[in-house]
Amino acid sequence: MKAPVSVEQTLPDPLKILTDYDIWNFLATHPDQETVRETLGVPDSVWMDEDETLQIWYYYVPEIQDYNSIEFDPTSKTATGFEWD
Repeated sequence: MKAPVSVEQTLPDPLKILTDYDIWNFLATHPDQETVRETLGVPDSVWMDEDETLQIWYYYVPEIQDYNSIEFDPTSKTATGFEWD
């Protein structure tokens, strides 16, 4: 059995530019909202469903003229899913 991977272990050197692969590995650890904000910055848009059971943060990517998204559980404030191209 593999030891769990901590968020800190998945983050590259702070002076290094994050690749999409770095971000994908980081998000796969289900980080909390504050850690995501510190790592990726403030999202371009935030959406919450009408039942307040799902919150989605959108990050615009000009190169592909599309958005990457991260889903959060509003109660635990942890990432529950993501689409990162």
